[in-house]
Amino acid sequence: MASGDVYAGPTAIPALGCDNYGILQGAQLGESLIIAIEIAGMYLANRQNFRQLVHTEFGKYRKKNFFAAVRKLMPELGYDDLIVSDRVGIRPQFINVREKSWK
Repeated sequence: MASGDVYAGPTAIPALGCDNYGILQGAQLGESLIIAIEIAGMYLANRQNFRQLVHTEFGKYRKKNFFAAVRKLMPELGYDDLIVSDRVGIRPQFINVREKSWK
C-alpha cells in the first residue's frame, strides 16, 4: 500500500458461504448447512484424494500454516507481523459444491 502497509491474502481456503471470510464469519446458516453437507459427502466419497485435500486446506486457517506460506514470498516477515485485518479483498471459493469439484 502507499502507506507502507503490506497485506497478505485473501487465500482460497474453504468457506461455508459466498460472503464468508472465516470459518463461519458472515455466513448464512442455510447456505452454510448445504455447503457443509455437500463437502461432507465429497469427503466421505474421497474421490481424487479429496480427504487429504480438505485436511491440507483447512490447515490454512491456522496462523502458523498461513505464516509459513506467506514467508515463502516475504522471508523477512516475522510471525507477529501478521495481524487480522478487516481488509480481506475478494476471495475465491475453493470448492464448487454444485459440480463436486475443487481448485
